[in-house]
Amino acid sequence: MIPNESPDWIGSYQAIDVDITSLHDFAEVVRRDLDENFKQAWNADIRPYFEQGAQMGNSCYIQDLLKVRSYYERCLKKIDESMANFYRGTAAMASAADLVAQRYQGSDAFSAELQDRVKRDIDTALPPPPPASAPVRPTPEVA
Repeated sequence: MIPNESPDWIGSYQAIDVDITSLHDFAEVVRRDLDENFKQAWNADIRPYFEQGAQMGNSCYIQDLLKVRSYYERCLKKIDESMANFYRGTAAMASAADLVAQRYQGSDAFSAELQDRVKRDIDTALPPPPPASAPVRPTPEVA
């Protein structure tokens, strides 16, 4: 018996099957959703309220109110930054999916061509099958 000398990680290796077309489709759906839903809703319905700032109290003489207003302003700024980061991160993910699809799109065609070429080479190397009408005879044994 031959001992298995392969590294441990080979035994747990799992292939990742990705359909290149589905990556392009995924990227397109994500971009469209960002532009048609997220960006549009953010700019039209939410961002205007953030730009107004904290709308509480009219007196600048109440110390506690100034602290609350300042804290609220910081929260609004953090939310705005978080939403911008979400948008940029999601757009980057869509771009990465497109990039992977573009880089490997030719690989599928290349792999298919190699597979066809290997099959042709094997067919060329093998002797032709016997005619259907000829009986199949065992090859003589060589002593």
